[in-house]
Amino acid sequence: MKIWFVRHGNPNYAKDCLTEIGQKQAEATAVRMQDIHLDAIYSSGCGRAYETALPTAQQRGMTVTRLPFLNEIAWGPKEKPYSYGHLWHTADALARAGADLLTYDYASHPELGAHTCLWDHVARVTGGFDAFMETLGYVREGKGYRCVRKNDDTLAIFSHKGASTCVFAHLAGVPVPYFAYFCSIYYASLTLVEFDAEVGGLLVPRFRVINDYDHVKSIHPDLGEW
Repeated sequence: MKIWFVRHGNPNYAKDCLTEIGQKQAEATAVRMQDIHLDAIYSSGCGRAYETALPTAQQRGMTVTRLPFLNEIAWGPKEKPYSYGHLWHTADALARAGADLLTYDYASHPELGAHTCLWDHVARVTGGFDAFMETLGYVREGKGYRCVRKNDDTLAIFSHKGASTCVFAHLAGVPVPYFAYFCSIYYASLTLVEFDAEVGGLLVPRFRVINDYDHVKSIHPDLGEW
């Protein structure tokens, strides 16, 4: 089985939809993927992800199924969470201070400790993803998946920077801040993960493409951090 993960295009966060630039990015993504066979198309429950998926679905006469567990994450104090973007800055500050982001004790950090809502969101995304994978024939076991049913489908999932980072960190078996620091997922970028195993076999997911945004480079304005 293969899954293409796609981040949404440039958004209007206040209205939870795409901007005019974001719509162009969504259309360019459909063109980029036009020769890729897809058996199903999914998006998070958020409008900006759904709108990014629509051109790809309409091109094929397919529908988009929403997966609310992939809605965007937040972090910070549970009573007043921050947007996801701050997480990269915190990881960057730790790295510049000499911290090993792979082994760092995040529970001891004043902003990443147990009081933050981040870990609730991570649990929601990763738990939901594992439940979704089980419906596809893959049961989480350790840091891999046990194949219990043959599945040769190719899927597309349109989601978010933070939610996708949670999934990718989960698949790679590394902390979310670690993956956030080393791979910033761009608007409308594509990441391909392959799940290859015979029935009964235990597999480790393989990243075949990571953060490919060549198809939208000419559309990206100077947006700073995407």
